[in-house]
Amino acid sequence: MGGAALPPISDKNTPVRFADPLPDAADVVVIGAGVAGTATAYFLAQRGQKVVLCEKGRVAGEQSSRNWGWIRQQARDLAELPIMIEANRIWQGLAAETGEADLTFTQGGCLYLATTKAEMARYEAWLDRAKDYQLDTKLLSPADLRALYPGLPGTYTGGMYTASDGRGEPFAAVPALARAAQRLGVAVIEDCAVRTLDVTGGRVSGVVTEKGRVSCNAVVLAAGAWTTHFASNVGIDVPQLAVRCTVARTEAAPHLFANQPDVPNIRDVGFCLRRRADGGYTLATGTHADHYLS
Repeated sequence: MGGAALPPISDKNTPVRFADPLPDAADVVVIGAGVAGTATAYFLAQRGQKVVLCEKGRVAGEQSSRNWGWIRQQARDLAELPIMIEANRIWQGLAAETGEADLTFTQGGCLYLATTKAEMARYEAWLDRAKDYQLDTKLLSPADLRALYPGLPGTYTGGMYTASDGRGEPFAAVPALARAAQRLGVAVIEDCAVRTLDVTGGRVSGVVTEKGRVSCNAVVLAAGAWTTHFASNVGIDVPQLAVRCTVARTEAAPHLFANQPDVPNIRDVGFCLRRRADGGYTLATGTHADHYLS
């Protein structure tokens, strides 16, 4: 396809961007520089901890530059919901707090569509269970959908919409957060796999990396799909389900709903889509995946 180049996705061929010197000691070593590990390093540094963030490949080099970037409260398990409400609050101010425009939160909402009465009943049941959290979630009738989203393809029995939900830009946000962490004193080091933990008297005393040893009092393992493999090397069993899905992205394309200021994150039983900052869309089916129990 012609047109503007698609935004980059980090992988093993991405040039090294983070090559801080490996210190001899730290308070905490974080293993894995995806969004979870990078955010952990950033917020620990805010609290005065000396942190080293080690990444075997590239910052956001795997799932964290390929995920949907949805910042979603809607339809969460109730055990997750307080965490996501707080995450939503943090994201709203993160770009201003860090000075990183790539951490902009686009509050375009999240729309779940129902094709059957049974699906709609599940949305109603979730909203009833979540009512104590006072979200701005609304149930939408077929007439509501036609009025709000003219031209929406398909026949729907209704939907559920949360206006305060939104999205970030995964391929850009995580490196931006790593830069912000560096400014707080975090050592961020790519091409620096942690090989094993040093344990003294039943407690972590350091890590051994490809570039040397770091003494530390604590380790945060944020290795994503690699967590089980690393943990098994030190005798810890972490049962983990890895899922491989196919996701496509388009070049810049027309706005789907001319009467709306933005396109919400949309989920149907058969597909999901989101609009990106470059004007393209990321989309996938919601029904096909390969599952691997590590």
